[in-house]
Amino acid sequence: MAQRSSSRKKLTIPPVQWPTEQEGSNYSTTTGDLNLIHEYTGLNFIEIMGLRLFTYAILLRDAVITHLSATSEGAEMLARAWVLEQTDANIKDLGTEAIAIYEQD
Repeated sequence: MAQRSSSRKKLTIPPVQWPTEQEGSNYSTTTGDLNLIHEYTGLNFIEIMGLRLFTYAILLRDAVITHLSATSEGAEMLARAWVLEQTDANIKDLGTEAIAIYEQD
């Protein structure tokens, strides 16, 4: 079996809090990810459920990024998620906005 190169970044899906979770709703959806992929690709739920796991994860990641990029609030969430994923010790190269986000946490 081929070993995975340690220099490649692993696939990450930006963390998202959907509105029902933010508003403290008593209900949560179980098909939110499927619906997001459906809106992004046009595939129906049965087609989505038939995807291989890696393909599903790639499409979910792209759908989340596309969905969040559509609004300024979403773009801010993506920028914050990117900053929080950085593991290099040189925070200053990330810029003043990144430093402010880093210092908040």
